[in-house]
This record gives sequence, structure tokens and C-alpha cells, in this order.
Amino acid sequence: RLEFDETISIDSFTPIVIRLQNSVASPFQSIVLSGGVSTRPISTVILIELLETDRNIIKSLTNLLIDTSNSFISFPSSMVEDMHSNPVVPITSSSARVIAPVTADSTSPIIYSFDMDLDTGVLSLYFDETVDLSTLSLSSLSLQSSGAFSSSILLPESISSSLGLLTEVFITLSLSELNLLKQEEICLSSLSCYLSATSSLVQDTSSNPLTPISNSAALPVFQFIPDTTLPILSEFSVFSLDSGGLISLVFSETVRATSFRPESLLLHDRYSNSSTSLSLSSQSSLQILTPNTVLNLTLSFSDLSRISLDTQLCTSVTSCYLSIDSELVTDQSGNSISSVSTSSYQPTVFLYDVSPPALLEWELSLENAGIAVFIFNEVVSEASFDSSQLVFLNPFDSNETFSPSSGTFSRSTDGFSILYYFTESDIDGIKGYQQICNSFDGCFLAYSSSLVTDVSNLPVVARAVGLDSLPVTSYIADRGQPFLASFPRFDLDSRSFNLLFSEPVDIYTAVLTNITLIKHRYTYVYITLSGGDIEWVYPSKKEVRVKLTPEDYRSILQWLK
Repeated sequence: RLEFDETISIDSFTPIVIRLQNSVASPFQSIVLSGGVSTRPISTVILIELLETDRNIIKSLTNLLIDTSNSFISFPSSMVEDMHSNPVVPITSSSARVIAPVTADSTSPIIYSFDMDLDTGVLSLYFDETVDLSTLSLSSLSLQSSGAFSSSILLPESISSSLGLLTEVFITLSLSELNLLKQEEICLSSLSCYLSATSSLVQDTSSNPLTPISNSAALPVFQFIPDTTLPILSEFSVFSLDSGGLISLVFSETVRATSFRPESLLLHDRYSNSSTSLSLSSQSSLQILTPNTVLNLTLSFSDLSRISLDTQLCTSVTSCYLSIDSELVTDQSGNSISSVSTSSYQPTVFLYDVSPPALLEWELSLENAGIAVFIFNEVVSEASFDSSQLVFLNPFDSNETFSPSSGTFSRSTDGFSILYYFTESDIDGIKGYQQICNSFDGCFLAYSSSLVTDVSNLPVVARAVGLDSLPVTSYIADRGQPFLASFPRFDLDSRSFNLLFSEPVDIYTAVLTNITLIKHRYTYVYITLSGGDIEWVYPSKKEVRVKLTPEDYRSILQWLK
């Protein structure tokens, strides 16, 4: 507001020569107005509405127009004329006049718009007035996926910010924050990009706090630039043969887990001209490490088996390379892996197998010749298997144990199982025990660490005789009926005879009165036993001895007469 001592001509008034300054001495802060809207409410008063650019420059000058001690005005005679074309008396800078009174700014700044460049990670904030960047507190700013309160990301103080024009703030998101946004699917498009802020985000140069933006009525993005940068496989960080097998991959940005295709991974033994290679299967399981830039792939049994059985592939870091194709994975914006990543990689860390193998479960079939299947948690060495280390037992009902002699065995095609084929004496030996493996609940296995090794020559974890023994997982009982194989002995001196059966029999189930002795194959002279005693003929329980009663003995003697 300018007041004159006489009527002035509003048409002659030009604000662009007015200087506002904070002192009459030099140096001083000052601004020459670039324009303004002028009105004359009364003949001796001119009101100037400052341009927004000038207002923001004034607010950026920290020692200008704060109070009367730093508020002065100067202008030349060309600023205005009276009604008779007489120019105004000039006021020079060195004799500038105090501006009084000075009304301080009490209006809070407003964020009226923001832009998001997901490709470069730059967040641009636009204010309606100059703000004091030194008061910026980024932890008061949130990006969220919708206008109403939803998933959101608070920005940390550690990321960088800069001032563009006096009303613009540019925030460069760190790679970790950018990846976190992509992981939470915030600001992946203009439809999922909103901003909220508390009043403590920033102040204007008059210390007025920001007008807050509620998270329930968040500000939508104005200009959105999507991510068009292709993700890159930055590192083949870990290849481990230990604990089930692991491949760890590090990418340049957050990738979409659901797009990952293990079949696009190819292991080979040389950088080029490989002599052996292996494509992984889709059965391997994936673990994503926050913020989705590290993928840990636990190898499937089949993949680990094929790697372990290949004596040339990934036996050390020098024989372990990885290549990929462009269909391996996409980022959250659907960009496929960069072709730059399709060259061969060696693992940064190669971990040998240091975990001993363990028997996970075992199965037993007593039908026919008999077979046992031993299933391990990793590939084992067929050549190292020693069946003499097997001990069958029932720790709850007997102190007896049984160890097989020398049956044949083979390894399954995947390398995880050993199939053991019992000899006839072995299967008879098991069946000969009344308490060992005569049922599912009474069948356990113990073994020493010398039973088998893995392909790294590590011995299996032993199972001691007793309660540490491993129960059978699948059990097929002997369902074949025993039959009398021969009648090898009849001895009147000992008043007994022997019977040999096809397999061990339980003498406690014998009913001797069901035995009939016939004098001659072609006669009908016979005697049915009235009783007697029965015992096994050791060591085999396939043969039994029947002791005649005195009555039956006399009847047989009568035949002979």
C-alpha cells in the first residue's frame, strides 16, 4: 500500500521500478518487483497485489520484510506521476523509507500437486508458496495405493531431497525405498499412487506448518511416469549343496515372484562349450527376501538328485555356471529380464555339502522274497552301502535283534533310496522272531554310521538300538500260507519225528491232533495223533520236532508187528 500527498495518475504507475530492501546500508537483501496488479481505492492511495513469483522470492529471503527493522522501499521518479504529469519525488536506496506496519505471513503452505517418476525414483512436490527446505521432515510423508487409507510407505529421513524452484521440492528415493514401493504395489501406476502428509512435513519461511493431507483423503498423483527399466540379474550370489540345495539370485530391483520360472535356469560346468548342463524343474520352491530383490530357490529332490548324480556339474565353484533366458522373471511393472543378464554367472559363494545324510523313512515287505526300501534326505553312494550294519528290532517287546547277512541291493534312479533284497535265510530269520517285525507297530530299525555315505563321503547319521531306533513307515505283512515241504525224519528210538515247512512257523499255534500218520501210501491204515509235544529244530524255525505220546508210540509199534 502506497500513500501520496496528492492525487496521482494510476495510468502512469509502473511497479517494476520499486525496490524492496532490508536495509539502507550495503550489502543488503532486496528485490525489484517484476510486476503486480495495481488499484487506486482513493485518489492518493495505490494498492499493489504482488505477483506470486515476487511473493515467493520475498519469502525465500530470510531477512526481508520480516518486521519494520528490515522493511524498506526505494524507487525512481519514473514510478508514477500526479494528475499534471509531474513525476514523483524519488527515494534512493541509500535513503530508503521504512515500511510500516509489516503484517507477517500467517497462511500455512499447501501441497497442491505431486508427480512420480517410477523409472528414476524422483518424487516431485509442488507447493503454493516458498517452503523452508531446512524444515523438511520426510518421515511425515506417506505414499499409498489409494485415496482412502490403505497400504502405505513412510519415507525415511535418509533419502535425499533438493529444491528446484522456490515452490518445488524434488525427492530422490533410495533404491531400497523404491523397491519397497514396488513390493507393496504402491505407485505402480497412476491409479495406485496417492500422497498424504502431516503438518510437520515442512514449514514456509514464516514458520507456518504445512496444511496436512489426510490419509483418508490422499492427494492423487498428477503426472506419473511408469517404470520402463528392465530388471537385471546382478549376482549369482550362492550355490549350496548343503541342507537340501540352494540357489540365491540378486536382482537390480524388486521382481514379481509369481512370474518366476525355474525352468529358465540352466546350470553348466563351463563358461562356454559346456560338456554337461542341466535345466531346473518347476518343482523347486521359491523364497522371496524383502524387498523382493533376492530370490532363494530351494532345489527340488529331483533337481538335487540330478546335480548330485552328475560327477562333472557343480562339484566346485570352477565347474558351476548359471545362465538364464528372458522369461526367467519380470519386475512389478511387467518388464522382462534384461538381455544383459543372459551371459554366464559363477556363484559368489559356493557351499559344499557338510551335512551328513539322514534316513528319513523306510519300508518293509515280507511278501514273497522280501524287500526293504531305505529313503534318505539326499543322494547316497550305492557303493558305500553295508547291509551288515542294519539291525531290526522291537524296542518295546523284546531285547532280541536281527541283522541280515548279505542280500543284494540297488540304488533308485533318483539316488535317494536304497532297495535291499533279502536272502532266503534273511527273510526266514526275520519271520522266525515272534516280536521283531511281525506287525507294523513292532518293526524298528537301528544302524551305525557305517551303513552308507552321501556322494560327498559323509557318513549317515546313526540310529542306536533302543528307543532311538526308527519305526517302519510302510509295512506289508507276510500273507502267504506256509506249507509242509518235507517229512525228513522219523525216529522210534527218540519217539519223535521232524516236519520241514516252507517258512518259519509258530509252534504255539500247532494242533497236533490234526496230524495223521499213514502206514503206507496205498493203504488206509493210519493213526491220528492224540497229542504230544512240539519244539523248533534250531537254528531254523522252519523245522519242528514232534514228540509222540506213549499211546501213539504203542500204536505205531503195533503197525510194525
